[in-house]
Amino acid sequence: MLSAFPDDRFVVLYDNLPEKDDNSLDICLLVPVETTTVTQQTITLAVVGIEQTMGGSYNLISDTINDFNRENTTYRVELTNYDKMFAKEGYGGGFVPNYEKGAAQFEEDLLAGVKYDMILFGTKYDGFSALQDKDLFMDISVAAENADLLPCLRGTASNTALPFSMSVSTLVAADTTVSSAAEFTWDKLFALYEGLGDGETLFSTDVSEQLTVTMLSDYIDMDAAACTLDSPDFARAAEFIAEVQKAKKSRAANPLCDGNLGSLADGATSCFGDPVGSLQSGALKFLTVNLDMLDSLISVPYLFEEAGLNPVFCGYPTKQGGTLYATPRVNMTIPKTAANKAGAYAFLQYALSEEVQCSDGMAARAMPVTRAAYETQIQSGYFYIRVFAEELTNWMLEEVTDAPREQHTGLAEVHVTEEERAAMVSYFADTTARGIYDKTVRAIVDEELSAAASGVRSTEEAGAIMKNRVWIYLNE
Repeated sequence: MLSAFPDDRFVVLYDNLPEKDDNSLDICLLVPVETTTVTQQTITLAVVGIEQTMGGSYNLISDTINDFNRENTTYRVELTNYDKMFAKEGYGGGFVPNYEKGAAQFEEDLLAGVKYDMILFGTKYDGFSALQDKDLFMDISVAAENADLLPCLRGTASNTALPFSMSVSTLVAADTTVSSAAEFTWDKLFALYEGLGDGETLFSTDVSEQLTVTMLSDYIDMDAAACTLDSPDFARAAEFIAEVQKAKKSRAANPLCDGNLGSLADGATSCFGDPVGSLQSGALKFLTVNLDMLDSLISVPYLFEEAGLNPVFCGYPTKQGGTLYATPRVNMTIPKTAANKAGAYAFLQYALSEEVQCSDGMAARAMPVTRAAYETQIQSGYFYIRVFAEELTNWMLEEVTDAPREQHTGLAEVHVTEEERAAMVSYFADTTARGIYDKTVRAIVDEELSAAASGVRSTEEAGAIMKNRVWIYLNE
């Protein structure tokens, strides 16, 4: 569809389904430009393992690239989407990605000498550590300092890869269980476990993955290549996690995790039963909450407060107190062979800029990674929450009806007080604990924890073996 102006500009409304998996239309303004004035340099960018679902990470990346190309007169991004190379046609003209084949082709091309100025990889791709060991990527840590990344992400971002967006997992408790995140140490968790009464449960679902990450942040110093995995404190935490791993195999309620309740995700899609009611009654101590959008930082407390419950976002335990379990959803890296390193760095800075990180598009699709994003977005004082309207809240907390879920969605204006706003900003912006995400370290620890959980060796023996293996790896 075209609308022409007298000065030769055109407005175009068009269907962009081959590039998107939703049913949206794009609108753009076409402006005639003399070819002699176009001096843009190309930035070749590859994406691999990035979630391609409607409203997911790829749509956010695609929009960011389009905005960069429209605003920047020096550089223009040229995109190669490996996730789409072996995709099958999906509903409504979209596509179903084949992440495994796309990743294999990406690695084959990269090792065969195909050069990209920049690479973006998501949670569907787990081969970055192996490529990193081959010394293929530039040190871009200075960009993290300039962008003021959240402290909780500084440990997850290596010198060669920086996060563009993230998701967050946290535990939520009633204030009668844990008064604040600072109180939530390993000792506090052990005391709560030992004091459980009949019919009471610690967690709504399995949290062994998250507990392992925060535990390792206490006992491994990646920068100093040192670890204390043979200490008594580590053995106690590891033994506890081994017990959680055993408990997750049962759907029945037990003192460690109740598989009948699940976790509260964006839109409450994976909850069962009445988790908020279980918190109110004291039968459940911690509910797992997974946040994939900044809007959820407001909507989840709203859901609890509607039920008359004062929630405490306490994170996961460390020696110093509760901390976030933050997972980068999209990471950015620049190969050493990049032909246009300046252009790649310009796009990286743009992706971490306030313009992008503080945008409404970011807030509605992911958790941003810079401090400014939380201070700016939460500053407004109120949010429009899509799916946490009163009707949906009642549906989630009281009963499941036969009507389709979509009929329960709506808009709810949620006012945020100054005190609540300060607490939310502090929760994300001031958390400093580091998480261990190194693939090799995690493989060693998971292997030995599984051996301890199955009774092959004691927790103390597993810790000693872990220490030796991790120390050798860190010092190679």
